[in-house]
Amino acid sequence: RDSALREAAALRPRRFGVPIDVLWFRVPKPADPPPSTLAYLRHGSMVITIDRGDYYQTGLIIAKGGIDQLKAAGLDAFRRAVEAAAPFLHESLATIDDWEQVKLLSVQIDRLDRWYRRGFLAIGDAAHAMSPAFGVGVNYAVQDAVAAANALVAPLRAGEVDLRVLDGIQRRRLPPVAAMQRIQLADGGGVDGVA
Repeated sequence: RDSALREAAALRPRRFGVPIDVLWFRVPKPADPPPSTLAYLRHGSMVITIDRGDYYQTGLIIAKGGIDQLKAAGLDAFRRAVEAAAPFLHESLATIDDWEQVKLLSVQIDRLDRWYRRGFLAIGDAAHAMSPAFGVGVNYAVQDAVAAANALVAPLRAGEVDLRVLDGIQRRRLPPVAAMQRIQLADGGGVDGVA
């Protein structure tokens, strides 16, 4: 998302405002968990749970920039916010005893107007950061990489990559990227009405 190479190439993304952040953490899966689902919405809170076998990779959706206020309120307030949406995690949350166990993902949706310069092509988050909503960011990055590989093999073998090749990669990948970002933005970054 914050690419040093992109910055060195003097490419600046256009940022689209997203009203949320996500606090990611890991908790043990309860002995008798409810049926598997991705997200729990209740009492104005949203919690994401990704089943990883014996634990959940868990995310609490918060208002953009809200981590300082939550930290000031303390870990008990954090646990209560999670429990509001996912009460079955009550006992598991006891394992969170330090803010170091909770990682902030500053949700961004941004996109470069131009993805390339001579000798440089931005793909994935470096070209277009996605919201974690719908879990598509990595898929779009892989599709960028495949499109780039297919377009660049012959020019690289020939020893010269014309800027038109790089422009062609961007023109091929931009429509689906822009469409998904519009969907994510229309949904408030992926969680309309939460946070």
